[in-house]
Amino acid sequence: SHKEAIHCIESNIAHLKVEDKTQVLRGEAFTMLKWLEQRGETFDIIYADPPYKTFAPHSSQFYSAQILQWLDTHSLLNSGGLLFIEEEFHSQPQIAHLETLKLKDSRRMGHAALQQYQKMKIEDGKLNLDTENDST
Repeated sequence: SHKEAIHCIESNIAHLKVEDKTQVLRGEAFTMLKWLEQRGETFDIIYADPPYKTFAPHSSQFYSAQILQWLDTHSLLNSGGLLFIEEEFHSQPQIAHLETLKLKDSRRMGHAALQQYQKMKIEDGKLNLDTENDST
């Protein structure tokens, strides 16, 4: 259940002693993303685990694809930052063209898939497509 997942996340945070470096948010995904952006928040790592095979409000796309596209066109993820997005394996996002995010890895975990994207670095006002040698 949702409450059990939140409890597990909070227990892991406490066990790792990273309470001061983490933030667990509860709410509808796009409401929270917009709220964070309005506050001027930025992140080095974002882990998105939306409900599997669930359409985003007013959309013909699943939450995972909508979140991916939203983060691609907004500045919530820092340059060089990592986005991890989880979805049911057969429903994972397949976006033909992303402006600022590059798929780095995709792994199957049972019936789920975990995709890893990296926000391309901006150097001299231009996107640097070579993220292969990054230490992040």
